Amino acid sequence: MLKLPFDPIERSRKIERIVVRNNRRKYYRFRYTRYYGGIVTADTVGCNLLCAYCWNYFKNLRPEKHGTFYSPEDVAENLLKIARTKSCYLFRISGAEPILSRDSAEHLAGVMKLTGGAEKV
Repeated sequence: MLKLPFDPIERSRKIERIVVRNNRRKYYRFRYTRYYGGIVTADTVGCNLLCAYCWNYFKNLRPEKHGTFYSPEDVAENLLKIARTKSCYLFRISGAEPILSRDSAEHLAGVMKLTGGAEKV
C-alpha cells in the first residue's frame, strides 16, 4: 500500500477551505496559449497532492498567499473575453485540482455552463 506523508482527503478539505468561499474560487491568472490550436486557461491555486514535479508547486504549497477569488460568472467572463480577442473556443482550468470537493465541483460546473462547455462534456 502506498504511504503518503499526508492524508490527501484531509488535505483536500483543508485546501478547499482556503481556496473556495461562497462559490468563489482562487485563480491567479487568465491567459491564452497557442497549444491545441489556441486555448484560454484559467490558472488556479490549491491542490491536495503537491506533486514535486508540478509547474505550480510553489503556489499550491501556500495557496493562502496567492490568487484572487472569482465567481463562476467572473471566470467565464474572463475566459470568453480572451477567447473573443484571440478567436479561439477552447478553455481549460489548470494549475491545481479543480475538483477538491463538492463546492469546487459546483464552481467548475458553473464555469462550464456559462462558457458553453457543459453541453460538450
